[in-house]
Amino acid sequence: DEASLLMTWGDASDAEDGYRVYQDNILLITLEQNSTSYALEGLDANTTYSFILGAFNQSGENNSSAFHVTTKSLIDSDNNGVPDILDTDDDGDGILDTDEIAYGFDPLDPTDALLDSDGDGISNLDEINAGTNPTSPIQTGGSTSFQLSPLLIIDFILKNQSSEEN
Repeated sequence: DEASLLMTWGDASDAEDGYRVYQDNILLITLEQNSTSYALEGLDANTTYSFILGAFNQSGENNSSAFHVTTKSLIDSDNNGVPDILDTDDDGDGILDTDEIAYGFDPLDPTDALLDSDGDGISNLDEINAGTNPTSPIQTGGSTSFQLSPLLIIDFILKNQSSEEN
């Protein structure tokens, strides 16, 4: 795996003639006055590099900073070209990682989208897309029954009779 590095810094004054970037004490590049960044491509992932950034002027290098950088290989679980750290759906199953975590699913398991976690006959993915909870069964089909109070029925009949008479 390859890695890249973007070095940025503030230009505190116009007293420098430019900057020099060293990698492992070897001069990589000399940059112009007022430069504030340098990008380096083709680094090996999971490797530590040592750099020195030095400002120079006619009297020599008068201000330098040394630092170490360890590059890391970014994981892309679903191989979609977007590292997991930036990907909202690491396993590519159509369910956002935030939803998978909220409902107790594994954001790295693409098979949980097709499962029916609550046993209601609707997949987890379909329930989330419909805005329902995939861990709480949805009642499908059948009928809903309820009881009316006899007083409500009588009141309804009386009101309807009185409106028909008028």
